[in-house]
Amino acid sequence: MNMSVTSFRRFDPDAYLQTLGGEAAKAAKVAKVDPAPAAEGKTLADLATLAGAPAWDAADWREYFEERAAVGEYDHGLTRPEAEARALEWCVARWLADHPPPANEPENRCAHCVKPLADADALPFLNGAGGHVWMHGRCHAPWMKRRRAEAEAALAVLGVKP
Repeated sequence: MNMSVTSFRRFDPDAYLQTLGGEAAKAAKVAKVDPAPAAEGKTLADLATLAGAPAWDAADWREYFEERAAVGEYDHGLTRPEAEARALEWCVARWLADHPPPANEPENRCAHCVKPLADADALPFLNGAGGHVWMHGRCHAPWMKRRRAEAEAALAVLGVKP
């Protein structure tokens, strides 16, 4: 018994396109991109400005607040005061992300109480800008409370308050 195996013909895209009456597409050229500026020591606001996004002004913050409040009120059925309270939380979180604290080194002092750090009680917390903020473990909660107060004060100056 003679068995022959049929093979598939190799697909030729040029020949196929000729049967359609078209031409093969040309390969795209690689885009020339300038190297990105160094991000070392830059805040998120600095990087946003480098990327072409300007820092937010008071009108931008107020619009963001109003939009978040409207979503809470109309999409989630919250009362206006509840929606504004949640919108403020969004704004505080956004402000904290846009204004990360400067990094410090573990051999320096605590970012909150400024007392020297011993190896045993130095804890790193990510600062959001590619570095760490070192502090005592017991200092994290009051440090976060202080950062939140800074955010709320800055937002109030910008006109964002329920």
